Amino acid sequence: MISKNYNINADLGEGYNIEKAIMPYLNSCNIACGGHFGDVNSIKKVVSLALKYKVKIGAHPSYPDKVNFGREELSLSTSELHESISNQIKLMLEVVPEETLHHVKPHGALYHSCANDIKTATLFLNVIELLCPKAIVFTLPNSALEKQALKKGIKVWREAFIDRAYQNDGQLVPRSQSGAVLNDREAMYNQFYFLSQKHSVQTITKSWIDLKPDTLCVHGDHPNSVSNLKFILDHFKQKNKHIE
Repeated sequence: MISKNYNINADLGEGYNIEKAIMPYLNSCNIACGGHFGDVNSIKKVVSLALKYKVKIGAHPSYPDKVNFGREELSLSTSELHESISNQIKLMLEVVPEETLHHVKPHGALYHSCANDIKTATLFLNVIELLCPKAIVFTLPNSALEKQALKKGIKVWREAFIDRAYQNDGQLVPRSQSGAVLNDREAMYNQFYFLSQKHSVQTITKSWIDLKPDTLCVHGDHPNSVSNLKFILDHFKQKNKHIE
């Protein structure tokens, strides 16, 4: 049975100036808040568009590393990392009231550190509890962050990716490996279709694994991200015209 009940999110406010073009196709957005990119002015611009298009607003904190766009894990002390994540979310809350902040999604290397390391996941959640306890956490299915969040009573949305390749264990293929990022539109469409309709994904070794995502991400820094997403959604509607 075909369902249109899917949620698509994108990482925005990262300097690619795609927000106005992509916002009509989104349900949720994750806004960079000063760690890998962004300042109060860039946040305000994205928030304004999100409110216009009724797109759910989320904070997108990262390791404080603009040089590497937050894609490298940093060796920070517990207090340093806690302070950095806190400052980023506080910057977001200068623009967005706590009750309007729908979710928080870590970025890049922090996303993977939270997914795989209980200590980092717990630290991240401690900040959420202090500053925005009602916000939903976006993370990989079965991650350390999901497990720790559920223990703390924090709501989780499991996230899958339309434009990234998967390993057999459900982890993303590292960007350092060939084929980690999908570039073929048909491949992206197929990944979107099977994730949203069949709750499964084909891995880089052509095996199939089960995933039950609550939200699907398209990266704002992906080449042609807007036209790719438009193609995917138009293609889906064309193939399923009978669905209201």
